[in-house]
Amino acid sequence: MKRLLISLCGLALVAAGCFTKPPATLENQTTYTNTEYGFAFDYPAERMEVRDRPQNDQRRWPFSGIDTDFFSSIRDLSPKSNGAPINIANMHATQGKDVVAFVEALDAEPEVNILSQEEVRMGQVPMTKLVVSTPAGMDRHIYFFFSKSSLIIFSIALGESSNLEQVLKTFRLLP
Repeated sequence: MKRLLISLCGLALVAAGCFTKPPATLENQTTYTNTEYGFAFDYPAERMEVRDRPQNDQRRWPFSGIDTDFFSSIRDLSPKSNGAPINIANMHATQGKDVVAFVEALDAEPEVNILSQEEVRMGQVPMTKLVVSTPAGMDRHIYFFFSKSSLIIFSIALGESSNLEQVLKTFRLLP
């Protein structure tokens, strides 16, 4: 009986592995470099594109009520987006603020609950990872790090965090 139970557990683990989404590979990778804010990362060019926003007043964007420079976005080019690229992550920057200010601003939003906050290292960059719940019932992942006297906010769209894990692992600060 014990042997049968062990065999069934092993079979269940193998079966579960068959249904696991394979990790994103960074084949045909392209490097995004942002000299203004001093960081870079790699992304799969066949599936994603990075779009910098033009230098104008439209880059000013409130993130949880705090003024930021919404300077770039990552867009999904896969067939699931029906041929039209969709934003899967946005990048903002601000000066004179820290992660605590954003945690307080998010905490003040009635529909948002902060589920976790932890210090992580993504690639070569120490970051603060914040996971918040949303009215849609999905968790949203937001990463914060400092570079060139600015707080950078990497905000991932709902349901897209697994698509960006490999990208996050390539982050690095520029000298």
